[in-house]
Amino acid sequence: MRILFCLLLLTACNRSSVDSTAFFTQTNSEPTIAVLAVEDEACTLSSLKIADLLTAYVTRSVEQTTPLALLQDKRDARYQVNMQLIELQEIESSPSELSMSILLKVFDTRSGKVLLQEVLSVSTLLDKPLKPGANLSQNNKEFRISPLGLSSAKLSRKIASRIEEAILTKGRTN
Repeated sequence: MRILFCLLLLTACNRSSVDSTAFFTQTNSEPTIAVLAVEDEACTLSSLKIADLLTAYVTRSVEQTTPLALLQDKRDARYQVNMQLIELQEIESSPSELSMSILLKVFDTRSGKVLLQEVLSVSTLLDKPLKPGANLSQNNKEFRISPLGLSSAKLSRKIASRIEEAILTKGRTN
């Protein structure tokens, strides 16, 4: 009788530990995302370069600050991020202001649902007008501390935060 009780107890304990391990493995998997290149809809002299820079900034922000796994191939990713630069404008006022807006869309590729569609904007005061031929390289220290560089960095952090929030809240429920 004791042997039967011990066998029953061991079987029950063994089964529950396997189930909890499987559950633990499922909940710790990182959501996979693909960030597509920013499309330039603003069509200004510098917006094409800024669109490229925003792609790099957003990708780096997602890698460094979110628990999401970034994939290069969009076919393997669970979520897809599309962005369109819809405004890059210097507003002539006193003082001048730089305004940037981006349309952000986050798709769940399995269900085909749009998790997030939102326009994110950032405005920065300018102490002097922007130079049309400025060096727009993310490796250039002068650019990174310029109003345009600071606005790009601020907007990319905002985008990364919204991507993370959309996927971890809305995406996990689907």
